[in-house]
Amino acid sequence: MRRSRKRSALCSACASLSLAALAAGEPDVSGLALEHVAAIALPTSLTHAPEDSERLFVTELYGQIFVVRGSLATVYLDLTDVVVRAGEGGMLGLPFDPDFATNATLYACYTTQDDLGTNRWLVEAIRVDDPDADAPQIVERAPVFTQVDGAGRGRQGGWIGFAPDGMLLIGLGDTGRPASAQDLTDPRGKVLRIDVRADDFPADPDQNYAVPPDNPFAGVPGAEGSILAYGLRNPYRCSVDPVTGDVWVANVGGPLPGELHLIPAGSGGGQNFGWSCFEGGVCLNSVGCPEDGCADPAVLLPVASVPREDGRCALTGVEVYRGSAMPQLRGTVLFTDYCGLAIEAVDPADGSIARGPSAGQLIVSLGRDADGELYVLDRDAVKRVVPADGGCPGDWNADTFFNDQDFFEFINDFFGGAGPRGHADFNRDGFQNDQDFFDFINAFFVPGPGCAS
Repeated sequence: MRRSRKRSALCSACASLSLAALAAGEPDVSGLALEHVAAIALPTSLTHAPEDSERLFVTELYGQIFVVRGSLATVYLDLTDVVVRAGEGGMLGLPFDPDFATNATLYACYTTQDDLGTNRWLVEAIRVDDPDADAPQIVERAPVFTQVDGAGRGRQGGWIGFAPDGMLLIGLGDTGRPASAQDLTDPRGKVLRIDVRADDFPADPDQNYAVPPDNPFAGVPGAEGSILAYGLRNPYRCSVDPVTGDVWVANVGGPLPGELHLIPAGSGGGQNFGWSCFEGGVCLNSVGCPEDGCADPAVLLPVASVPREDGRCALTGVEVYRGSAMPQLRGTVLFTDYCGLAIEAVDPADGSIARGPSAGQLIVSLGRDADGELYVLDRDAVKRVVPADGGCPGDWNADTFFNDQDFFEFINDFFGGAGPRGHADFNRDGFQNDQDFFDFINAFFVPGPGCAS
């Protein structure tokens, strides 16, 4: 524990620097709306391939992965033959390798069973034949990380994503064993950080990764070296801020619907977020906690504790908005709750929460595209987060001013991708063509009421 105490001051300092990079002041999400994109039943997560602004990828609970172009969703890969829906398991997460354009590799997180019927929590590498295809063939697949204890029960976690340094981050829940979250020999109740390009376990076919030497517990006798941060109940959804590299954790709570935690870029990890000794700053002093657990200065309180109000029951997503459609929200931390039925924002300075528009249905996840725009997944559909008034479509560079510069920068994007967005899919149908040009010209020369020069 002494190692964690030494890190606590550093972690706090890094957190202060990271929070300074976020939007200042109380966030206002009242001017948001949801726009239907595609119908997909039982989606679980949404992501994009690196530098791919034309496609979205959505996982489905029972094992299908969909690709979405415009409003059309088709099956990208079908893993229903291996995915087993057990407990809170199923198909849980999907990131693409940072070098996907060249190595055609993606990573799927799901629960499955071996030949003896034993449940397994698996991160699997999948290589396809063509990174640009919408219905590729699987060329190769191999397990990367396997967890057997607790697989197929509740509190599975299931988020996986790449950090800017190319390391794979994994959110694994305590699987209903609260004491595991404080146990540094156990990967459960943690955010893990692994290197998928090396293998420290050549004799183990189920573990094909390496422990980065700069992990906080790498080389510590008896500790699980893959741990980045611990003391979490169920990190069901996390996200990496594409600007700062900070990792945000939406931790599903017990008595509370949940907590929002921050692992600042450059902190080195090692944070103890308290579960099962603390939740929401309240000392529980439960099983697995030391006698002085409530006085442990190494425990970091959450950036925000989300109260059980407005119907909230379980956090399902957290993202820092970095898109261009809503420039007033850049740097705002947004989150969703399964039963809360709304997009909400948190002010990291004081943990205050602002409630936004209703999704009208249970929200299962929150994700973003390659341009930083956000999407809500309910139990039946993918919906894009947009300005309620439509904003000013002609403000191409999203600087909140409508002027000739927008025209010139759209032309640069249309003829070569040299403008602010790198593409000119103005109508967001998944294709760049003459229709985008005509639609932009119409929006520019016949501006709407939201456009101010």
